[in-house]
Amino acid sequence: MKTTVLALALLFSAFPGFPQGRLILGNDSNHLFVLGDTLPADAAFGGGNGTVGNTTGAIPIAPLPSGVTLAVALFVGPTSAALALQTVIPLDATGWLSPGRMRDFNLPSLFPVGAPFFCDLVVHDSAFTPASGLRLGASYYGESGTFWVNGTPLPGIVRLDNYWPEGNLVINVPEPEVYVLPAVLALGLGLGRHRQLRQQAICARPPNEVVA
Repeated sequence: MKTTVLALALLFSAFPGFPQGRLILGNDSNHLFVLGDTLPADAAFGGGNGTVGNTTGAIPIAPLPSGVTLAVALFVGPTSAALALQTVIPLDATGWLSPGRMRDFNLPSLFPVGAPFFCDLVVHDSAFTPASGLRLGASYYGESGTFWVNGTPLPGIVRLDNYWPEGNLVINVPEPEVYVLPAVLALGLGLGRHRQLRQQAICARPPNEVVA
C-alpha cells in the first residue's frame, strides 16, 4: 500500500501538467438561494425554506435593503473531513442572474481529472469571513452541507449543482436566543457553582464563627 502511494506521488510530481478539470460554481431552480429569518430591514424578502422550487425568499437584489451584500464560499477537499476554502465570490449587483440564482463561475478544479472530491457551499455576509462564527448570530449564514462530486471528465467541466442534493439553500440570521441562551445558561451554572462553594465554606467553619 505504501509503495502504491509513493508511486502515485512520484507520478504527479513527474507530470506537473497532469490534466486538471474545471468546475462550474452556480445554482439552478432546484437549488435557489433564499432568505429565511432576516434582519428587520430585509423582512419583506424573507420567509424562504428548503422546498425545491419554492421561490419565496429568493434573493432579488444586491445589496439587500439592510446594506448587506452576500458572498458564496466554496470549500473542497479529498474527504468530507478535510475541506479547505478554494474561493469566495461576492454576490454583488453583477453576481445575480435572476432572483435566487447566481451567475455561473468557471473555476479550475484543485483535483486531477477523474479524481472524486467533496464540496460544501456557504452563503454569508460578505463583510465576514465564512469561518468567523456567523452561526452565532453575527449576520447572514447558510450552508449546502457536504456533498460528493464524482470527479471531472476528460476533457470537460463538471457542474457542482449536478451533485448537490436538490433543495433551496436557506440563508438565515439566527434568532437572538440561539446565541444568547448558551451565555445565560453558562451564567446560571456559574452562579449555582458560586452558591455551592459558599455553602461548603460555611459548613466548614467552626460552629461559633459568625457568618456575614
